[in-house]
Amino acid sequence: MKIDAAKLGRRTEAAPHGSYLDTMFASKTVPATELPIPQLVPWQDSQHERQPFRPYPPEQLASLADSIRENGVLSPIYVRPWHGQYQILAGHNRVEAARLAGLSTIPAIVRDVDDDMAKLVLTDTNLYQREQLLPSEKAWAYRMRMEVIKRQGQTSRHDVGKSYPTADDPTTSRHDVGKLVQWDSATIIGEEHGISGRQIQRYIRLTYLIPHLLEQVD
Repeated sequence: MKIDAAKLGRRTEAAPHGSYLDTMFASKTVPATELPIPQLVPWQDSQHERQPFRPYPPEQLASLADSIRENGVLSPIYVRPWHGQYQILAGHNRVEAARLAGLSTIPAIVRDVDDDMAKLVLTDTNLYQREQLLPSEKAWAYRMRMEVIKRQGQTSRHDVGKSYPTADDPTTSRHDVGKLVQWDSATIIGEEHGISGRQIQRYIRLTYLIPHLLEQVD
């Protein structure tokens, strides 16, 4: 599922994976604003208490802080207004590194988006831009994307086998319709990331493990 650029006031033209958000939030069209770091809060929503992506280890964060001291913050973070503050959608590590570097403000691109769009920005920036992700991070990111797709009803059956039940068939049970929606959502996400829908489903199942077992998987 792609982010609807029109909702964010930015038109994209054939933006490839990995540069999609960079194109959408291009500074020429959406200027960055210097925001006070104390006004920034981590991402969360009604379903998730925290983002699924782990912070950089201390040595990597210290290295990023050194780079910021020398060169400044080269790429603005993405935020949305949030109860009188600003919620970080992308750039949690840059914010922490900027704190370590002694900065009081950080360049940010502000967009007033809903929870679903915020979730897509969060997952896109990490799935496409981070070089290494743990299985648990991928699992929760894929699950969050599936939640958005299922909630918005943006599923497609064009690649599902003819033998699979369809929601339009009056003989299809409610249980089968639920399986169909999950199958279709996984297929959509898999097409985005170059893996099968079945593999997406396997990742998502990891999110139902108890924390200790999920740590062992990582």
